[in-house]
Amino acid sequence: MTSTTPFMARRRKTRFPTTRPFTDPPAMLGERVAEGLTPTYILAWKIDRRELCSASKLYRFVDSEYERCWLERLEKEDIEPLSVSRVWVDKCIYQDDDYDTFYFVLGTNHIKSDLALKPGCRDVRLAKAAFLDVWDPFDKTTDPGEPVWYRFGSYEFVES
Repeated sequence: MTSTTPFMARRRKTRFPTTRPFTDPPAMLGERVAEGLTPTYILAWKIDRRELCSASKLYRFVDSEYERCWLERLEKEDIEPLSVSRVWVDKCIYQDDDYDTFYFVLGTNHIKSDLALKPGCRDVRLAKAAFLDVWDPFDKTTDPGEPVWYRFGSYEFVES
């Protein structure tokens, strides 16, 4: 007998939360903590792709646009790119339920200095300014707030 049910990939289980507040960074990638080995987290602003609505901000170029705006900010303030956290855009970090989402990343738990970022610090200020140059919300009074730590990958969350 053949099953007509589509194949569902089994999700790995984790005790690590899907998100963490900016002011509560995760441990370094692979570091053993009470919940187990720390998975990858990214520090980012999360937006729906439909909020990038102007023609110059086409979806396939949003990552290069974010980086270009960030580099312009660095040049304007005479800052060396290697002296600040690098920015990039990730899409679909959960692999199955956020395909319409862009993550404007400014840090990761792979780099110790990214875990030390604080609200309002230079790296965050520059990344947020570049993000605001690219983001085009429908409601122009919307404030994206602080970035959030997002766990990367498809997991099923398990309560401790």
